[in-house]
Amino acid sequence: MTGLVRICGVGIIGGMLAIMLRRERYEIALVVTLVTSVIIGGQVVLGVGELLSEINNIIAECGVDIKYFSLCVKAVGLAYVSQLGAEILRDAGEGAIASKVEAAGKISILLLTMPVITSFLRLCLKAVNSI
Repeated sequence: MTGLVRICGVGIIGGMLAIMLRRERYEIALVVTLVTSVIIGGQVVLGVGELLSEINNIIAECGVDIKYFSLCVKAVGLAYVSQLGAEILRDAGEGAIASKVEAAGKISILLLTMPVITSFLRLCLKAVNSI
């Protein structure tokens, strides 16, 4: 809870500074936005580390293969990173580059999940051929 309050405080202060600076010193406002994003991202990563540790304990107790869970976490991480990068680029007025970053994120997720998709399709083929 206190972590969320800290994140909101940093976000509000950084956002207000960026708004005030944007009119006269756009480049400094952009740096303030980037620094604020990095600080918030660092706080979130610390929280995610604790969450992943707890989830790993639960998975170990259930006997589920950890590689599937780790694949899901990586895919979600790629989605967040590409979205954050795209939003920062949009804030900087670079919408075209932001779209490319989002597309690259989607392709990266697809490439990451190809082994699972391939395995699933092979399983489907075996099931169909055995009928």
